[in-house]
Amino acid sequence: MEISESRKHEGLSIAKIKRIKNYENVSDEQAQEILLAVKNLAIIFYEHLNNKKKEQEKK
Repeated sequence: MEISESRKHEGLSIAKIKRIKNYENVSDEQAQEILLAVKNLAIIFYEHLNNKKKEQEKK
């Protein structure tokens, strides 16, 4: 799957979270918590994939 150039560096924001169905009425504080949780999850996935790649390169 290829990401178009215009969406490559587009990040998640509080405003974008609040436009998602069923999230329209969350407070800014709740949206900020969701944003931080998504970022942390992305970091965990990235680190996991990096570790897997390093393990495979050692074999």
